[in-house]
Amino acid sequence: LRFEKAHGLTDQQMMQAKECRLIITRKRPTPEEIERGVYLGIYKARLVCKDLKCWHKMAPEETYAPVPGLLAFRLIMAAYRSNGFMSRISTTDFSQAFLQADEYADGLKRLMKYRDVHDKNKFVYAWCKGPIYGEQDACALWGATRDRVFIEEMGFERAYNVDSVYINKEQGVITSCHTDDPITVCRDEMAEQWFYQTLAKHLLIKEVVCLEPNTVIDYLSMRLTISEEGVLRIDNEEKIMEFLEAKGMANCNAAQVPLTKKLLTRAVNVNNELLTGEEITTYQQDVGRFNWLVQTTHPVLSTSVSIAASFNNQPTKGCLEMVKHIYRYLQHAKSLCLESDPAIQPV
Repeated sequence: LRFEKAHGLTDQQMMQAKECRLIITRKRPTPEEIERGVYLGIYKARLVCKDLKCWHKMAPEETYAPVPGLLAFRLIMAAYRSNGFMSRISTTDFSQAFLQADEYADGLKRLMKYRDVHDKNKFVYAWCKGPIYGEQDACALWGATRDRVFIEEMGFERAYNVDSVYINKEQGVITSCHTDDPITVCRDEMAEQWFYQTLAKHLLIKEVVCLEPNTVIDYLSMRLTISEEGVLRIDNEEKIMEFLEAKGMANCNAAQVPLTKKLLTRAVNVNNELLTGEEITTYQQDVGRFNWLVQTTHPVLSTSVSIAASFNNQPTKGCLEMVKHIYRYLQHAKSLCLESDPAIQPV
């Protein structure tokens, strides 16, 4: 519905039209699908704009799309059943989020082109009335639409010191939106019903998953579970196993500490040979994986990962031993989790 077929275009217009292509991907299987023995996710097809920055780079203020820091996520989860206040955790997914963004301002349209499915040597030209996937400012326009819905239509306020977190004190709802992935904590079931029923009046959402003792929420690779006693646990065990398997260390011996003085001494040794090319890229990828765990479920790694990251520009051969040791520590720490027990009151 965003496209109107274009006619009578000049050669200049056809040349300047943004090219799109059809992208087919396979989604990750959900925990429910895996439980049913389905290990391959469903396919999805999407028309994506090739809005390359090297051809036309938009101003940063036009494309800026903030996401909430994961520290905010941990604080919101800590509010669960804090002093008996927040008692419900749930999530959903916005269906084709960017395509739900408001149309371009002032009725503007952008000219797009895509290959004819019957003749790949020909283009089909169309005027686009709103953002689609692949455009540089699509995420920013979606964020503005989400702000409008939450604040103007649903009576939320923005959190003062963190982006994309919305609070409705009257209804007792806090929601954190990582682009199109919201995680929501509600005061009670009535507040939860109000939130999703009202949200569905303005935006298309998929199935709502409420955290119960017999359900699991998969959120940004983290697994959220709750016991019969109401103990909330957040772990990254499956993600850590993916990391270990990717490094061929799924069955490695576990280390009890993430870093030792001996390994650090080897890394800073002036006689150490510097890494080059792909070795540097691989090292930086490893540090990135560790940092993800620091930000989510393993803050215990903070110091070690900070030290490893300080070598990012010029890692040495000794750094490879340091990374390997941290992976061995993850073998030991993979089942560690963040836990919020309502029976334990904060001091």
